[in-house]
Amino acid sequence: MRSRLSHAWLFLLPGLLLLLSCGHHAGPDSGCPAYTGEGLEVSCLTTRQATYVVLRVDLRAAIVKVLWKSPAGVPYGSLDEAYRQTGGDLLALSNAGIYSESHTPEGLHVEGGATLSPLNLNGSEGNFYWKPNGVFYVSGDGAGVIESEKFNSLGGRAGVQEATQSGPLLVIDGEINPALKPDSQSLYVRNGIGVKSPEEVYVVISEGEVNLYDFASVFKEQLHCRDALYLDGCVSQMYLPARGVHVREQRRCDKELVGLLGVVKRK
Repeated sequence: MRSRLSHAWLFLLPGLLLLLSCGHHAGPDSGCPAYTGEGLEVSCLTTRQATYVVLRVDLRAAIVKVLWKSPAGVPYGSLDEAYRQTGGDLLALSNAGIYSESHTPEGLHVEGGATLSPLNLNGSEGNFYWKPNGVFYVSGDGAGVIESEKFNSLGGRAGVQEATQSGPLLVIDGEINPALKPDSQSLYVRNGIGVKSPEEVYVVISEGEVNLYDFASVFKEQLHCRDALYLDGCVSQMYLPARGVHVREQRRCDKELVGLLGVVKRK
């Protein structure tokens, strides 16, 4: 009898290990602010002992907009203030790409077809300048994430309506950026944006502190994005008005934000 139980355990063990190692989506009783409506699907997934809030945006029903200043020319500075001033069409908000110490976008920032900050191809230190860095953009043909240098020569650049630049790229042509190291001990709350198709965009934030390789793995292995871009670290945050939820509620650094990303329902 003991021998049979031992053989049964050996048979079940690989399956059990597989279940433990794979990412899984949180159920409705997990505390995840999950909901679906008007082109936005909010879910949570856990993989490698880290949990992420995932926004799936269907650009056929919703729009991703880039924000910075109010019509009066005053920076919103926070997700709450942006929502207060821009009204109920916003389905979700997060920070956009990395910004400078002067509280301006470090690189390209395009709103409604107007370039408010130019493309930055300079070299320097910090994640923004970790090449290849990149641009998330929305044009008449849909959304994309592209290397900054390639965006500079993009034939349809004149048709870009929204864009934010940051770095580094997380996923490039379906593969994790080879410069990212699995054993990195640089751990922060992180958020980023990925594109699976021109009509399907994912905005992701980690609930805990993770390294860039594990974060990139979410876009590649769980969401199957072709390209993905890192947005920012400890300032990363998300607001879901329909649930009245901020992710994360507690942050390591609580700084004024500059560029923002908003998901807006189509009219």
